[in-house]
Amino acid sequence: MWEKELLAAIEAGKRASVKIMEIYRKGFDVEIKSDQSPVTEADKLADKIIYDYLRKEFPNHAFFTEESDDNLNRLKNDFVWIIDPVDGTKNFVARDDEFTTNIALAYKHEIVVGVVVVP
Repeated sequence: MWEKELLAAIEAGKRASVKIMEIYRKGFDVEIKSDQSPVTEADKLADKIIYDYLRKEFPNHAFFTEESDDNLNRLKNDFVWIIDPVDGTKNFVARDDEFTTNIALAYKHEIVVGVVVVP
């Protein structure tokens, strides 16, 4: 029933993983967000890669991502993609390999697709 969305989430996660690992290998700067949590170039670029891919596939869906400004209009949409491009940024920064990319789709406030990619 949700095969197209599942396959798109997997593909978006794979594409983001390539960039995440490229940055992981070359090195990166760490910034601190207003909530005092770390953010890296990998977080930002992976977020954009996932968003751009899913937006192209599903132009009428809304998005809630960790690295983008929240748009509360998403609450009016039946379909909302929820994206954490690098879950475990502290671990990414510490280079302990304990981080993932998480992508979910909610339909009418219930999760119908969930993907966890280990880059």
